[in-house]
Amino acid sequence: MKKALSTDQIQRLFPWIPHGPVLDLGAGEGTWSQILSHYGFEVTGLESDPHRAEAFQQNLPKLTLLQKDLREVDLGNEAWASIFCLNLFPFLPQSEHAQELKRIAKALVPGGVLVFSSFSSEDPGANHSFARSVSGEVLPTGILSLESLKQYFSDWEIWFEFSGRVSDHHPPLGAHEHGLVQLIARKPEPEPAATVWETLPYLGAGLGWRPPLEGLFAHEGVADFIEIMTDDFLDPVWDASLLRLSRHYPVIPHGVELSVGSCEGLDPEYLLQVKRILARCKSPWWSDHLCFTHGSGIKTWSLNPLPCTEEALTVVLANAKHAIKTVGAPLLLENPAYYWRPELSEQLTDAAFFRKIVLEADAGILLDVANLYGNAKNLGLDPYAFIETLPADRIIQIHLAGGRIYKNMIFDTHDQAIFKETWELLKFVLRRSGVKAVSIERDDRFDDLQALIAEVDTARQLLGLRV
Repeated sequence: MKKALSTDQIQRLFPWIPHGPVLDLGAGEGTWSQILSHYGFEVTGLESDPHRAEAFQQNLPKLTLLQKDLREVDLGNEAWASIFCLNLFPFLPQSEHAQELKRIAKALVPGGVLVFSSFSSEDPGANHSFARSVSGEVLPTGILSLESLKQYFSDWEIWFEFSGRVSDHHPPLGAHEHGLVQLIARKPEPEPAATVWETLPYLGAGLGWRPPLEGLFAHEGVADFIEIMTDDFLDPVWDASLLRLSRHYPVIPHGVELSVGSCEGLDPEYLLQVKRILARCKSPWWSDHLCFTHGSGIKTWSLNPLPCTEEALTVVLANAKHAIKTVGAPLLLENPAYYWRPELSEQLTDAAFFRKIVLEADAGILLDVANLYGNAKNLGLDPYAFIETLPADRIIQIHLAGGRIYKNMIFDTHDQAIFKETWELLKFVLRRSGVKAVSIERDDRFDDLQALIAEVDTARQLLGLRV
């Protein structure tokens, strides 16, 4: 038998509420507003009762409160990431329910989440007169059936529904029961449109988020944006931390386990979590590597190069198109570092392979010029010819990092200063493309943070000059 909503159930929903403000209708003394605010959401409460509104303001002086009747408030169009409406509708005349439900639906952003509860005909209060007109006239309690409620959200994704009696206990009634209808629903999103690459936002010079750098990001101006490792935030338990981060910086997710080159296709759960992370951060794009990391159920824990063949091209194109459609945001693919190349007959060059993928899949490019320099030194590739082969308008983001040299090979260790040759490659790219963002990756050796900050400043200056 299905149980009514619990506080824990609702709180487990929080990671799936997208980035944006949350509206608490009929906020009372602020119980849910406080929980939402503590999690990290920007909350606005609405409460018409003057005594409850006064208690709300005393309990939560930093939160916004609208001391108004719902029917007097313009909820806006696609203005709220989530709307909580818990047992407000019994106080609205039943004749007004349809209008207000339509306004609530319209006020949520695409992908926004509605959490709703109200009285059913089973509630003892249904026989009384709890509702009020705008002028104050006492009217019969407003009630809803689950069927009548769901008709307003027929094309929405229903995450939870309930109709039945529940026990309650509070003054002055003591122990009693309520008859409730409850619904959690997610507003549908439109099909993603083709990306207009030149309209993507300019982000500037960024830095990869790593735990040892957490204190550094408390200082404004250190970076224009933050790049997170997508895979570090796949577990929703980290969502509140990510929400706090996204309220202070633009955040771009960068992953390592998409495995766009895997023949068996992409992990649907992985894509679902990526979509959640993008919605949390309101990121303009996301990225991963042009490689494979697993196959036949085996994880390699490595960014493995792909053979540049028509067969591999078919696999990557199908996976990339599926990823873009599922996540619903522009995907940038990155050229990985590698130390060997699959050599097969009738294969394309690395750059030609990359070019065909981004153009035919409608993907963008995250050009790692540090990887490009390493591959040039290790395998004899021409980095400048590689860059010139790529479609300049698709080069959206640049990665910079420093590696180690061992036995005349460059290893992509992300723990050293950036090589001067890498900086020269960056300048070359900036002269021929409209790069939107340059980010620095540092995974170890954080002893000289001033040197790291100086590298971010250099990237920022070069972005501004583009000469």
